[in-house]
Amino acid sequence: MKCLVYTCVFDNYDWIFPPTCQEQELSYVIVTDDPTLNVSGWKTLVVDISGFANSKKANLHYRAFIHRVFKEYDFSLYVDGNIRLLGPTREFFSNFSTSNAALGLYRQIEFFECPEQIWIVLLFR
Repeated sequence: MKCLVYTCVFDNYDWIFPPTCQEQELSYVIVTDDPTLNVSGWKTLVVDISGFANSKKANLHYRAFIHRVFKEYDFSLYVDGNIRLLGPTREFFSNFSTSNAALGLYRQIEFFECPEQIWIVLLFR
């Protein structure tokens, strides 16, 4: 089972953190428009986004259609650009591969109403 962990960052929008637990059997790739972006633990794929209306649309495209770029992978895990991987992710792939699901999402640990979420974002901004 070939697995990819990837993130998409365009226009220097996010900081990318090195994974704290790099698993040798997984590939870690940043899809970006920045040819100078080099983060320990990640390979960088530089793409031309001039064909997109803006960087957000490019981000959404690569996030949703990464399987068209990396056809050799069986499974992929998207990680938001400002998220640091703190532990192993291999278990996610193992659990997902036996689920027969087409798409997997993590359950949000705490549920907040929309006004609470806005307040939290403003508080920690």
